[in-house]
Order: sequence, then C-alpha cells, then structure tokens
Amino acid sequence: MIMKTLSFILMAAFTAAPFTSPLCAKAAEFPTDAMQKVKPATIKVLLQDDQDKLLLEVKGSYKVFCPHTNGIISSNSGAKRSVLQTQKSGLFWGDSFPGAFGVRIVPNNGQTSILVNGIQYRGCLEVYDINGKLRVINEVDMENYLRSTLATQFTDVSESEVLNALAIVARTNAYFQVYKFPEAPWHVTATESNYQGYGATLQYLPIEQAIESTRHAILTYHSEPFAASWSENTGGKTASVSTIFKDNSPAPKGVAIPGMEAERLKSSWSFQMSKQEFASLAKLAKVSNISVFSEKDSGKVYAVKLENDSTTKTMDFFTLQNIVGKSKLKSNDFTMEILDQSIKFKGFGVGNGVGLCLHTARLMAKQGLDAKKILSQFFNDTQVEKARTIPQGHKI
Repeated sequence: MIMKTLSFILMAAFTAAPFTSPLCAKAAEFPTDAMQKVKPATIKVLLQDDQDKLLLEVKGSYKVFCPHTNGIISSNSGAKRSVLQTQKSGLFWGDSFPGAFGVRIVPNNGQTSILVNGIQYRGCLEVYDINGKLRVINEVDMENYLRSTLATQFTDVSESEVLNALAIVARTNAYFQVYKFPEAPWHVTATESNYQGYGATLQYLPIEQAIESTRHAILTYHSEPFAASWSENTGGKTASVSTIFKDNSPAPKGVAIPGMEAERLKSSWSFQMSKQEFASLAKLAKVSNISVFSEKDSGKVYAVKLENDSTTKTMDFFTLQNIVGKSKLKSNDFTMEILDQSIKFKGFGVGNGVGLCLHTARLMAKQGLDAKKILSQFFNDTQVEKARTIPQGHKI
C-alpha cells in the first residue's frame, strides 16, 4: 500500500487557480503551527478530492494563509465551525474569501485541532477549489503521521524490538516520499497509507512507545532515505524494491536469510483453479500458455504473461493477486503449472517479499537481537540515523 503512492504521485497535477486578492499580505510560512521556529519533518496527505462541500471546524486559535504566497488572509482567536464550499468569487467558509481559490489553515499552537467532517487532524489543512470541486490536504508532522498510520496495523505484534524496527522502516519510507518529491501537491493518500487522523492514535500502546523510542530515526542508503517496506513472511528471501515495484531509486538489494529453510517449508501453500475460471478472471477467452517473470536471486515473481491463439496479455504481480484473491495467491514467491483442466499454484510466505520480514524479525527478537541488528539483516549497506527534518532532495 505504501509503495503504490510512488507512481500515483507522478500523475498528480496541481491545478488550483492563483490567489489574486489584494488582502493577501506577505507573511512567513509556518508549516504545522505558528509556535514552531523550525519546520519539523512533515508529510502532505490527500484526505479528500472532488468534493462538493465539507464541514470544517477549528478548535482553538488559528490563521488562514494564501498557500501560493504565504500571505495572511484572516485570523481567529477562537473556534469556528461551518460548511466550506466553492463559489465563483472564491472559497466560502461562513465568510467569503474573495479571489481566494485556495486556503491554508495554520493552528497558532499545538493545542488547536482541525476537524473535517468530524474527523480530527493535527497540523495544517489546505483546501483548494479545483474546477468547482474541493481538494483537501493535511500537512502533518511525521511522528503524528506514523502514530495514525501504524496504530491499527500491528496489534498482533508484541515484541518491542520488532515494533521499533517497523517504526524506523515506516518513517524511512515516509521521508523518502517527501525527499524524492518535495514539490508534489501531496505525497500520499489517506486511503492508501491507512492515515485516519489524530483520533486513530493511542489505540495500541506498544506501537506508540516504538514511535517515541525511535523518534526521528530513519535508515539511509548512500546517505539518503529510500523506498522501504515490510512483508508478513518472505519465506527466507527478499527481493529488491526496483524489481517488484519498478522504482529505480537507489535502494538496498534483496537478501537471503541463513538458516531459514525449515521456516520456509512451514510457510508453503498451494491451490488449483480451473482454466476457465482463471481465463474469465483475466478477461480472456482462454489461457493456453503462461510465462512467469521472476527476480533471479530471490525467485519472487514480478509479472506473468498469458497467451492463447490470438491474444497475449501481461500483468504485474499485484494485478494478478487482485484478480485471483489475496487469500489464495498469498505472496509473489510462487510457481504456476498448467494441467489438463486446471492451473496449479504453489508458493511460500505471505506478502510482497520486499524489505523487513515480520515473521523472521520476530524470531530474531526472541533470540535477543535489537531493532538495529534486525534491520541490518534485511537492509544491507544501510545506517540508522536521526533526521529531525527532511534532507534536501530531488525535484520533479
């Protein structure tokens, strides 16, 4: 889920109309609240798009800026709750903002919160009129972002060092999104990143503790953050990000974990599907031949080619998994065999086969390895470093 955002960002287009109001006096930008003297590491999350209106409430004092010039439009020392919608002359939120087709709401301190349709968020909120529809973006500091996205994902993991390692991997990937695309209108979407706002935090204390104990810690490869991920069970082998996700940014290669042969066999699975059913799912008349494309070192599948007498169709692993079903095609570590009337799948592990293997990490934690040593087993030639701000990265 996290990695899908890489290709999604490249297609994002920022089409908001420019702000032309004479009320837009020049002011300094305060990324998440006006009390901060130094911008922390933040990430922009697309909350909603193509909306007719929304109920926007701010609890506490705040300022409204023009996001294009950072000029102040208005300020309020108290709370405000009203429907925000578009008008021909500009945005309307209880009051008209003539000529303003984009606003940036900045809390005056860390105690102010913003609610969009009843969901509470920390940080700043940007709203844009895009051809008469509303686009809503939340810029939030990395630590609160992680607290929201990870809170409900790993409640079955209790080993503190594994959770510490997960927090570092998730933070590394989030930093990478911003580092690689610093000028993007947003870096991730709420749906794809499991971002649920501030209300989703404090649901699982161990993950809260892991985020706090690893605060600002990321992995670097050649002194840069990189596209990092995790998988439930890689079957003792991991693949490179570039192969599975088709991302050419510098990142560590996949690894083979010594002594995992027995664990790999325990993770085996298989199932059969009729040729007719498979062809129907693939939207083909029939399937006569299948070619599987896999990474040489790990054997992880990144694509398949389906053929019949008149048609050839190629799809990546994630498309194949979606049409077959994740409960059946559990991982990209598999083979396909065409039988007389059916197709047999046989594989190992669960997940995308990239990055940190949670199953193996838990075994390592029980043997006494800490988060740093666990990470070194999966991410060769990397360092754990503290980064309070996003390093200067590339521009689109």
